[in-house]
Amino acid sequence: MIKSFLDRGEIQQISNNNSEQINLSQNEQNIIINLCASKPNATLDESFEGNFNFQQNVIRRNLDKNILWIQIASYYELQIKLGRVDHYSNHKFHFRKFLNEWSSDHVNFKYKCLFLPHIFGRNESANRLIPSLRQLNLGQKTMFGPKNQQIPLLFIDDAIRAILLSIEANQKVSTATPIWYDKLNVLVKETVKTKFIDDFSEFQGSAPKYLAKQVKFPHQLINFAPRFTFSELKSKLKGGVHF
Repeated sequence: MIKSFLDRGEIQQISNNNSEQINLSQNEQNIIINLCASKPNATLDESFEGNFNFQQNVIRRNLDKNILWIQIASYYELQIKLGRVDHYSNHKFHFRKFLNEWSSDHVNFKYKCLFLPHIFGRNESANRLIPSLRQLNLGQKTMFGPKNQQIPLLFIDDAIRAILLSIEANQKVSTATPIWYDKLNVLVKETVKTKFIDDFSEFQGSAPKYLAKQVKFPHQLINFAPRFTFSELKSKLKGGVHF
């Protein structure tokens, strides 16, 4: 996703390696899209740095600049109300609280929050969802997470379009419609053609109760509808086509 934005030109990538050297405009509004996050299974320190501290430091160092902060939020954060307790979700949740407080105290700082479903795209690594579904479709044994986990899916091009729409939108908090939102084991059966799905897909462990419930997303982003449909997803997987 980051490469897709960089390819558009006139965009700077802020990271731990260069955040102190980035020069934001003193006069014009600076738009910062926060795509930074730790891995979901990160340690406490890694999660705090990747989901809270790094972003907070960028904001504090530029408190005299006009900033529109686009916070890309995870649907995992919405599961906190259902009992989710991992570092990743909690740090992202508390960073959004920080954004609320900071924007209340600093008139030159504004932010919008876009909750995105699970993103899939062309260059997914082997431990991600879509390659695993393709393996199942080819009759190869594949490991999965809890089968009762609710999976909202969105194609990466649609996610990028939603982020760009959110910059101009009047909505402070919004989401982009997923092309799929149901249980993981249902998705497997909907998208692969092998007759031995239950034998080939080993669902690991018992799902915590919150994973078996569908979280409620915020209001839909106005004028957004996913261009990549679920029927296209099924067609590509069954045809063995790479994204």
